[in-house]
This record gives sequence, C-alpha cells and structure tokens, in this order.
Amino acid sequence: MRSARAHGTMRAVQLRYRYRLYPDAAQCQALARAFGCARVVFNDGFRARQEAWRMSATRSCPGV
Repeated sequence: MRSARAHGTMRAVQLRYRYRLYPDAAQCQALARAFGCARVVFNDGFRARQEAWRMSATRSCPGV
C-alpha cells in the first residue's frame, strides 16, 4: 500500500483489487482464442524488432 498526504495527515491509498473469474466453456474457448491471437501478434512484433536490431547492429558495428 502507498501513502498519500492530505492536509498534513497520512492517508492509505489502495492500489489494486483481486478478482476471480469462473468462465463457462464457451467463454474459455473465446478467451483462449483471444490470448492466442495476442500471443501471435506479440511474437511477430518481437521477432520484427529483433531483426531490425540485428540489421542496425551489423551496419553500425561491423566487429560485433
């Protein structure tokens, strides 16, 4: 927990909440599809970024 000053006194500020979800079978399938797509997009972007870094590193630092 973090504290914040308000009018010279210390006040506690709650930073997070905890939730628990119990999806049914159709929701589980939709969530798996959504997270699978997000993982593919992230991995493709990460791979492109790595390749761009490799290309820039090989041009600017020939000895590396």
